[in-house]
Amino acid sequence: MVVPYVVTYCQSLPPNDRASYLLDVATVEYCRLRHGCWDGSPELDWAMPTYHESLKTAQPLVENVLDEEIDAVLKSELWAIQPVLYGNLAMAMDRESKQGSDG
Repeated sequence: MVVPYVVTYCQSLPPNDRASYLLDVATVEYCRLRHGCWDGSPELDWAMPTYHESLKTAQPLVENVLDEEIDAVLKSELWAIQPVLYGNLAMAMDRESKQGSDG
């Protein structure tokens, strides 16, 4: 799982770089959830058991960096992506609960 690395790496960056990195991570995760893996595979089951945990970890990092003095464009992009993170979290948890009831 990538999350501990993301947390450690984020803590070592200045605020603007941290904001930019979190945008990149959120964009990649969003694409992976919505469209499948980068190799074109539509199979996401391998990612889902820990995906909502990743989002639970990413959300406070985004909120923390928004409290700091960062570039206005980065700040507006992070504000815009917050609902996407929350929506992805709900979608991931819903998918996980459906898989649990199917088995």
